[in-house]
Amino acid sequence: MTQSGHLGKTYTLTGPDSLTHQDIATSLTRATRSQITFSDVEPAQFGQYLQGILPSWQLDGLLEDYAHYRRGEAARTTNTVTEITGKTGRSFDEFATEFSAEFVGY
Repeated sequence: MTQSGHLGKTYTLTGPDSLTHQDIATSLTRATRSQITFSDVEPAQFGQYLQGILPSWQLDGLLEDYAHYRRGEAARTTNTVTEITGKTGRSFDEFATEFSAEFVGY
């Protein structure tokens, strides 16, 4: 983004794969070698469970992401990362493997 031509532009950046909550749980299971499951609950119930655990601003953002995935909006992928950087975007499997230690113990 240091070259000319990007000023004022908006880009949609995604990884290379379309993901669901279940896909994420499966990737994390492989990466951590611990069984991780996803339970589809209503957003209000999800928010109620996390209230008091997370600051309200973070909970609001997490609920927005949760709704985004529930609506299937994370299914869209772009090749914008490759177009801008010349490199392929990192897959969620690669991310989960690289940061697997961060997910252990929760």
